[in-house]
Amino acid sequence: MVIWLVLGPANGKMRAGILAQRYVKGVAAPGQAPLLIGETDPGIALQFETNDGVASYDTITQIELALTETPA
Repeated sequence: MVIWLVLGPANGKMRAGILAQRYVKGVAAPGQAPLLIGETDPGIALQFETNDGVASYDTITQIELALTETPA
C-alpha cells in the first residue's frame, strides 16, 4: 500500500480535478523520500507517507492521476 500526502499552497483556491495531472519525481536530500511534483501545476506535490522505508520508492519516477467522475 502506498499513501501520499498532498502538498500545495495554503492560500490557493481548490478547483474540481486539481489533482488530475502527471507528477514527476523531484530531487530529494539523501535519506529523504522524493516529492512527486505536478507537471501542469508544480505548486501541487505528492509526498510519500508510507512507513516502508525510503528505498522502496526509488523506482517510482512518475504517476498520473486522472479524474474519473465529476461532481453533480
